[in-house]
Amino acid sequence: MADLDKIASGCLHCPKAFCSLACPLHNPISEALSLYSKGEKAKAAELIYQYNPFPELTGALCERFCAKNCVKHRLGEPIAFSPFESEIAQYPDIRAKNEPTGKRIAVIGAGPAGLAYAYKLLLLGDEVTVYDAYPSVGGAIYAYIPGFRFDMGILDHVQKRLERLGCHFKLGHRVEEEPAGFDKVVYATGAYEANLAGFKLNERIQLGLDLLYGLKHGGLTLPLAGHYFVYGGGNVALDCLRSLARLGLDVTLVYRRSELEMPGDKEQLMLAEQEGAKTRFLTVIDKAEANILVLKQCELGPVGSDGRRAFKVLDGSEEKVPFDKLYLCLGERGKTLPGRTYIGDAVLGSSNVPSAIYSALSLD
Repeated sequence: MADLDKIASGCLHCPKAFCSLACPLHNPISEALSLYSKGEKAKAAELIYQYNPFPELTGALCERFCAKNCVKHRLGEPIAFSPFESEIAQYPDIRAKNEPTGKRIAVIGAGPAGLAYAYKLLLLGDEVTVYDAYPSVGGAIYAYIPGFRFDMGILDHVQKRLERLGCHFKLGHRVEEEPAGFDKVVYATGAYEANLAGFKLNERIQLGLDLLYGLKHGGLTLPLAGHYFVYGGGNVALDCLRSLARLGLDVTLVYRRSELEMPGDKEQLMLAEQEGAKTRFLTVIDKAEANILVLKQCELGPVGSDGRRAFKVLDGSEEKVPFDKLYLCLGERGKTLPGRTYIGDAVLGSSNVPSAIYSALSLD
């Protein structure tokens, strides 16, 4: 257990707080840590709730943008704010709910963005109904994030908080047509259109999201023998990698850039390797032929306009390896229709929990 008081007192309170600038929610981290270090924990919670309605979610699932941009990172000991968010969630949000406005709002999708938008409007005094096809709130958190990485009881806690504010939930309810009788309908339908990168799905080549859902909710079992590959470098890929490694399977992550450029959580990669997973960085899967993957090596180039280093596939570097299952984890995009209002990953693409929440809070 981290010594939170010691960590809080170690904050340098930089005049230009790169931690807050890097945080998708722009949490006032320095100010909150100052209050915490003085023993004013409830006030620290009150401050954070003004920026983040669900510290219980971000504390568990945020990718620690703050720590990566902390000045103390150069010393190898950045301030880790996530544990504080998890503790702050033990304190109630004491903001008062406004008088009823008479407005009725429907939110389609109970992921972080949909829940955050509902929370915001409930405090304003609107009547809110949240629909979701899944039997639980959480969206992609409920559907895909493995239980070893996230306590699903947190979702029950979030739902009860919203219900105490008067939120109505229609879970297990797939919306085919826009519901009638509302003053406004907002869509938080997530990003589920997978990038296949030219591969065709079949018995051997499948989506990483389908693997995660099957293991978590579908009773999926996999043969212990065989060679499993995960293609990608984001958190979905790492969740797949760890899930397979924890089953004792021979699994290898393939990623086209180096470990340094990998966008996924480095801590999850370290844990996966400790659990027996293997990695092939600077490698692309050129094609799949029957039970053979054709791999090619890459080299990194200069930083591009997107802030990421380019890569070049090296000629003459072809290598053929046998495989039994390949799971594609190459990103997803949202699907939107004209004339509708969308928030979260539906417009952001595959992003992260705090960015999804911020997109909701930014919508009028």
